[in-house]
Amino acid sequence: MSKRRWFVALSLLVLASVLVASCSQQAAPAQPSAGEETGGTSEEGEVEEYVVIALNWAHPYWTDIITGGQYFDEVMGDKVKVTFAGPQDPDFPGQVDAVIQQIPKKPAGMLVACFDPGVIPAINQAIDAGIPVGTFEADIPSVDNKRWFFCGVDPYKAGWAMGPELLKYAGESGKFIYSTNIGASNSEAKIRGFNDFIADYPGWELVATVEDKAQAREGADNLKPVLQANPDVTAIVGINAGSGAAAGTAVKELGLEGKITIVTQDRDDITLQLIDEGVIKSTVVTRTAVNTYFGLLALYQYNHYDVPITEDNKAANVVWLPSNIDVGTFVVDESNTSYFYK
Repeated sequence: MSKRRWFVALSLLVLASVLVASCSQQAAPAQPSAGEETGGTSEEGEVEEYVVIALNWAHPYWTDIITGGQYFDEVMGDKVKVTFAGPQDPDFPGQVDAVIQQIPKKPAGMLVACFDPGVIPAINQAIDAGIPVGTFEADIPSVDNKRWFFCGVDPYKAGWAMGPELLKYAGESGKFIYSTNIGASNSEAKIRGFNDFIADYPGWELVATVEDKAQAREGADNLKPVLQANPDVTAIVGINAGSGAAAGTAVKELGLEGKITIVTQDRDDITLQLIDEGVIKSTVVTRTAVNTYFGLLALYQYNHYDVPITEDNKAANVVWLPSNIDVGTFVVDESNTSYFYK
């Protein structure tokens, strides 16, 4: 067995051992009817194209998402081609258009970041056209969403994980502000997780929820007047990529270093630098590159393998893939920031 084939086989074995199918309360996901060819499945020797569709690609957060896709491409060699599509800015209609534009091309599969319910009809349209679709990064599970699986961090658990970090650095009481991308599905789930954790510590009081749109400058400008109006605030809880940079920038510009505890989510070089400066205490991050790598690997497996859940999975309208793939979180603080700079 060649080194490449051995590595691919090992990757498939790892996926089978790590992915645990969660119980889905949705209706059975639609898929091509019996006898209908799955979109994008190539003839022997042809290259299969897998498309990763998100938005706001210009934000540094997506660097690791691209790395995961490129690594999958490298591992699979000349078997696949990975394409990244969608708008460079936070343009939700533009993302919908990007999904629809890919459908006539019949790619072997799509990964779609589902931050907004507006993209769900486009996801369903792709699936109805015979294209396997999974969501990644953000998901909106509902009976209306036919997506086959979600690969990424469980946002509720990620929000919960910030609770112990806040207590570690700021104690069991105080007043805090959320800095968040209001309305994004994963951000709202993170807030629910943190709220449920902090409910056991009534000494903590939420003062305000501030819109940062995952942008450092805009978020800082929105946070500063709230901090000035509430001098008794002791902590900022950042919910998404950009929140830490926004919070840290605001605190530095107001000269509040050492007075405001900041715990946040995700990582970029600005957040890491603020941790090294002591302005941010810690950030809860996901295995970002794994979101893309495992999501694409799941789509590839579906196209080439058929785990016998039933006598005929397609006829039974059963997608054998796990419905949820949680890649988990870990903490970055002053002890390990040096390993994450780009």
